[in-house]
Amino acid sequence: MDDEAQDEFIEQEQAGEKAMEQCLTILREHYSTIQIIATKHYPSPDISEGRTTNTERGTGDWFARYGAVGHWLQRQKRHAQQEADEVKRLNEENEDE
Repeated sequence: MDDEAQDEFIEQEQAGEKAMEQCLTILREHYSTIQIIATKHYPSPDISEGRTTNTERGTGDWFARYGAVGHWLQRQKRHAQQEADEVKRLNEENEDE
């Protein structure tokens, strides 16, 4: 990554972090515990040089945030399993036709 691209990358990361802090400020007015996780993909013509970064911010009780994230992951896992089961069922129905 050349110096100009590196400077642009840093500027974008700083702008994203500033936006996340602004979101936290707004959400604090309505919630006691907040956890925000955001990712951004930086593509590259050379796939080996593309990258995805993540930024996270949180406020409030750490245990509540940890529990909320864990609960969210469990729901996502259940949803993904239901989707996979549905795809499998549809594939089996198509094979029977």
